[in-house]
This record gives sequence, C-alpha cells and structure tokens, in this order.
Amino acid sequence: MRVFYFRKNQSNEYFRRIVRHVRSTKQGHEMRQSVLGDPIKRLFRVWAVCVPVFFTVLAPLAVSETPPRKSSLELPEDASTVHDVRVLVRKQSGPVNIETDKPFWVLDRNRRPLFRGDRMAATPVVAQDNAIRLGAQIFRSAPVTVESTDGSVLLDGKPYRFSLTFRPLGNGQMMVVNELPLEDYLRGVLPWEANPDWAKDALKAQAVASRTYALFRMIENRAEPYDVQQDVSSQVYHGKSIEKPSTDAAIHETRGEVLTYRGKIFPAFFHSTSGGATTRADYIWNIEPHPSLMGVQTEFSAASKHYRWKDDFASADILNVLRAHGAGNLASLDEIRLLEIDASGRARRFEFRSGKTRIAVSSADFRMWMNPGKFKSTKIEAVQKRGDRFLFQGFGWGHGVGLCQYSAKQLGELGYNYREILKYFYPGSELTFYGAEDRDTMTQS
Repeated sequence: MRVFYFRKNQSNEYFRRIVRHVRSTKQGHEMRQSVLGDPIKRLFRVWAVCVPVFFTVLAPLAVSETPPRKSSLELPEDASTVHDVRVLVRKQSGPVNIETDKPFWVLDRNRRPLFRGDRMAATPVVAQDNAIRLGAQIFRSAPVTVESTDGSVLLDGKPYRFSLTFRPLGNGQMMVVNELPLEDYLRGVLPWEANPDWAKDALKAQAVASRTYALFRMIENRAEPYDVQQDVSSQVYHGKSIEKPSTDAAIHETRGEVLTYRGKIFPAFFHSTSGGATTRADYIWNIEPHPSLMGVQTEFSAASKHYRWKDDFASADILNVLRAHGAGNLASLDEIRLLEIDASGRARRFEFRSGKTRIAVSSADFRMWMNPGKFKSTKIEAVQKRGDRFLFQGFGWGHGVGLCQYSAKQLGELGYNYREILKYFYPGSELTFYGAEDRDTMTQS
C-alpha cells in the first residue's frame, strides 16, 4: 500500500492559487463574467481550509436512538482478501429473463459448479419458496450464480459484466446482485455520475471519489448480501451499456487510488451542485463526524443550471408523506419553518405547523420522501404558502456533502489536476494506492 502525501500546510496554497488564477487569468475572468456577472458589482469569494472547518450549530442536535455509523475504516492489509463489489441491481417479485452468448457456469451458494453451457437463450428466472427456478430447473442450493466466463450476462436485455446472483427472499421475492471487479464496476458508474465530455482531471477526481466510496462500502458490508445499490442511495450504476472511452481512461489512469485520512478509508460522498457551499456528513446522515467531510465554501457551481431552483408541492401531498413515514398526523398545514441553519445555509430540520401543533423532521429525510429529483436540496432560502401549495426556493442539487461535481468540472477546465480538486473538497485527505497491483484491474473487452 502506497500513500501519496500532500505536504502539510500545502492545502491553503492550492486554494490561494485557484483564487489568483480566477482573478488574474483571461480564462478565469471569462468564467467570473459568465458565472457572477460584473466583478465590480459582486465580490468573487472562495474560502478554503487546510484543516477541518467545524460549523456552529445554531440549535441543539436531537439525540439519535441508534449509534452513529463509522465514518472511517481500516484498510485490510491484504487487498486480495477484499471481495469483488456486489451491486444490488434488482429486488422484485416475479420473473426476470437472462441470456448470454458466451460460455457460462451456474454455481451454487458455495460457488461450486452445477452445470456449464456454451450459451444461454433468453431464460426466465423466478424465486420459488426458498429456491430459484432457472428455466425448467429448480435449484434449492440458493443463492444461485450465473457467471459468464468471457463476456457479460444480460438481465432483461441489459448487459452486466461477469456474474449475476439470484437470492430468494420468500413470498416470491428475490434480489439480483451483479458481482464484478471494482475497476470494471466503475466503468458502469462514471459515465452517469459525470459527463464523459468533461476535462480529464474532473473525470479522474470523480473516479477516485467513486472508487473510494465503493471500497468503503465493500469493507463495511462484507457480511451483508450486497455492498451497494445501483441507484442514488449509493451511486448510480448502469452496467456495461454506458461505458465510454474517456471515463474508462480516467479509471485506468487512477487505478487503485483511494482517499484516506490518517491511513483509514472514509466514504467519499459527492453530489451534483453545492449551491455555494458543502456541508458536514454528520448533519445529513447518522454518521460519525469526519475531518475530511466537514464542508467547504465554493462558488464554482454558480454556472450550473441547478444552482438555483424552485418548485411547489401540494399541502395534501406533504401531509400524506409525513403520515406515511410516521412523522405525524396533522389535519392541515399552516406554515413550514426552517430550523437549525448550518454554516453552508442548509436547514437541518423543517418544522410543520398546524394551529398550535408543531412537528419537526430531518430535512434530509423529508427531501428523500418528497422526491429528491424535484426537491433538489435542503439549502432553502424561502418557503411560501400559496393557497393549498407551498413554494420552496433553494440552491444546489443533492445532499451537499463532499465533492461538488459541477465545481470539479469548472476546476478541471481551469487546469487544476485531480489531486488538487480532491484536496479542495476533502481537506486533510491523502491519496493511497491500494490493491490494483495485485490483479488485473480492468477487463479489456
């Protein structure tokens, strides 16, 4: 395991250089004009830190009933003991269809071969009690894995590399897990999480962040049936069908590199658009505070179409969502207030008022309940009641923790390398080379 150390006290110099670049160069001047307008009328501000910034909480924290999850984990000394990444790609009742035009194996729960074939035409797979039925055959040694020896397996027409595992859950339900090497998994993540046309160093920064996040979950969830999900609850993964040469190159050129803090890996969260500042991970999730996930100030996302947003929601929908999640049973909704505004401008809680009744809920939870594609962030500047609807106006898109992807795009265009971009958003972190020397890191087909 090799660690690439950023020299102590170098972080502030990175950010001073960024500020000087934006203030003094033609490219930086053009960006300021397009993003912020007349520089005389508005002061361009970039604050950065070389040590963690601890935000002041303006209201006391509610005591969680469950202990916070670990925000850092030891890297296993032997990288070969870390299993391939296991991605939950489906959880459903009813059949799915699989096929492959390459030689394949069907393996039992202990990965012992049950049979081999040269190719498989479209074949239904369905959970049957505690067994899996594959075509006409029933396998009671579930879970059952279909592994392609030289290609991919199609799930309802969508290609996934290496293998699919089918695990019955009872009542006709099953989960489908795609297991594959970490570097190959990233090939199905990056083209969705970043624009393949972005500057190479922005893509490389995303590759390191995505690899770090996935490896953290692989270590954390090694006793579970899967490590990550394929949607925004982890990071979006679409398998082989979306792979691109530019993102493949970013993955290959950073192969094995992950972020650590004092030798331990942490979940390198990222999001679309910060709206001017990132926030603390422990303000969004029930997780231990982490020095590299405390938030930074940045104006580099101001050109994003998601920098400002507004949307309205029916009072009835809000009340139904609160009831559905056991957050209260209000008869009506008179007002919504923002509570515990953190240093990034995000409300940690929303208070819902009906007459003299007050219900306060986590803003991060409420956003997910309401639809995070529409309720874009918890960085809210105003909430207005308009008849039987509430209008929210805010900044940014996403949870607001860690790397701001749009800011990374801008910094890449300004010529900053991926190490500087990562240092900007994860203060105090180190780049560690882990595991990729021990095996082939990317399939060439």
